[in-house]
Amino acid sequence: MKDMLDLIQEAKGVIKFLLLFTLVSCSSYQNYGEKNEVKEILNFLSTKRSVYYKTIDKDLGKSIDNLIDINFFEFDLCNSNKKELITNEELKFIKQKFKEVKTINLKKAFNELNVTKNKNIKTDYISLPVIFRKGTAAMYYESARYGGAFNLLIKKNNKWNIVCSKSTWIE
Repeated sequence: MKDMLDLIQEAKGVIKFLLLFTLVSCSSYQNYGEKNEVKEILNFLSTKRSVYYKTIDKDLGKSIDNLIDINFFEFDLCNSNKKELITNEELKFIKQKFKEVKTINLKKAFNELNVTKNKNIKTDYISLPVIFRKGTAAMYYESARYGGAFNLLIKKNNKWNIVCSKSTWIE
């Protein structure tokens, strides 16, 4: 009887180990995939403008998630009569992710990015992007000399494009 109980306990331990291993493997894979998407977006952004070497998590003394309001359900697409709708669930997800976003040194995290340390050059301060819709949409916050805005990116044909901006403040 004691041998049977020992065998059951040992089996439980093996099962727990396998479950833990599976969970860690899955989350590592998701993080790796997301990091590649973030890198792809940051590469795209750094070729379009001069980007400051550290990301931001606050603007106007508020964390970025607090700059999102009810008006973010609709993004007017820039050259179209269509609107890109952000669902309630997506908005909650995006807001939560912006609450968790941290400031990072882009040069250390992605050393090949074209970033600047000179604040006197026309420089944009950006947050890390929040990726959603299974990797086909992303949003990031941008602050520059004359205003701040959330920018919506859509991935089509394996390329990221900024389709719209929603201003939060203008100087």
